[in-house]
Amino acid sequence: FVTQQKALNDTQSALQDALKDKKTERLSCDQLSNVHASEIESLKRTQSRLEADVARYQDQIASLAGEKARSSKELAELRENALKFKDEATDASSQLSDIKYRLDALEKQHKVQLDEKDNEL
Repeated sequence: FVTQQKALNDTQSALQDALKDKKTERLSCDQLSNVHASEIESLKRTQSRLEADVARYQDQIASLAGEKARSSKELAELRENALKFKDEATDASSQLSDIKYRLDALEKQHKVQLDEKDNEL
């Protein structure tokens, strides 16, 4: 009987130890599950933030591309106007040279006429 009681106690003790180990194992699994769930949620939040950042950056890129297109168009127009002004300035300079040449010729002619008049008198 004592042997049976001892065997029963040993069995009971072994079962209690196994139950304790099982509870600890289950607790560890639950804890791991909670940690994984927490990490997953954190990663999902990070992914959402990154997706929002990407969308914001894409909007900024589109906006900058639009500004660049407008600036490029304005620059082309300014270059075209600069070429027109350069041509106009060249024409004006040429006309000024012609006017100076004619003025000089008229002044010389006038001086000759005055000299001739003075000689006649």
